[in-house]
Amino acid sequence: ARFMFVGTRGKGFSGDIAIDDIAIKTCDITNICNDKDFMCLNTPKCVHPSMVCNFYDDCSDNTDENSCGTCDFERDYCGWTSPQDFRLWARFRGSTFTNG
Repeated sequence: ARFMFVGTRGKGFSGDIAIDDIAIKTCDITNICNDKDFMCLNTPKCVHPSMVCNFYDDCSDNTDENSCGTCDFERDYCGWTSPQDFRLWARFRGSTFTNG
């Protein structure tokens, strides 16, 4: 969670600002996103569902990629599809090249 305190300093010695003895007893995180979007955990961002688990850190804290499960593409395409303007994907089985 992030908190921001904003103040305006007055003129002269009596216009100084001080913040002291702050205590947060209970804190409910308010969802700033609409019902369908993903709310990033540590940054104030909302991410469209199509951008969650897309192998790109859209939240800048990686929370949109943390709970994506594992996929090694051994059995299927894991829900991924080829873009229409791109070559069709094909899966092949073979040995992995090692340099050594």
